[in-house]
Amino acid sequence: MLRPRSAEHYAITSRSFEPVEVLGSGKSASAFLARKGPLVRVFRITKAPPFDVDRAHFEDVRTSLRHSHALAKHALRVRVPRVVETFVVENRRGKAIAVASIMEFVAGLSLQDQLNGPGLLPSHVDDLKRLFRMLWTQRTSHGDAAASNLLYDAARRRYVCIDTDSVRQHPTPADAKARDLPTIRSSMPPRLAAELARV
Repeated sequence: MLRPRSAEHYAITSRSFEPVEVLGSGKSASAFLARKGPLVRVFRITKAPPFDVDRAHFEDVRTSLRHSHALAKHALRVRVPRVVETFVVENRRGKAIAVASIMEFVAGLSLQDQLNGPGLLPSHVDDLKRLFRMLWTQRTSHGDAAASNLLYDAARRRYVCIDTDSVRQHPTPADAKARDLPTIRSSMPPRLAAELARV
């Protein structure tokens, strides 16, 4: 599952975890479910750009990730998984190669999976509206408010936001909403997007 000498390998094994499952992988980041005894966590690894960078780059990325997460937590509180640690990943020679965040695991379907499968109940739509109202009234945008970045926590019966790297604060709630609406409209059915646009 983990390629030897990959950023993911060094991130997960440096904290004595074992990989369980790939949750997602893209050009700039990947997410893994990992286990250490009974403890289950999500590792999100932000990879290096395709050109040579020094350690200062990764320190800047770590600072930016922490800031974005703090903004998301301030606006949404328990609707953002808790980050346990954000650290610079080093290879066996001590060279910085990535940044990793270790987060609590929230079991549940993404909004995308719900839309492709069982669909939404009216209570789901109401909760999504509540979430975006909380976010936007704090003049905060998610930055990548795609259906795949909203998880339904069935145990607590509420949506949570993941992938908060692009969370930003804006001068007004309207500006925050305007930043998120294009992604909402491109990743969600028109009726649901229209409901959220009326928040």
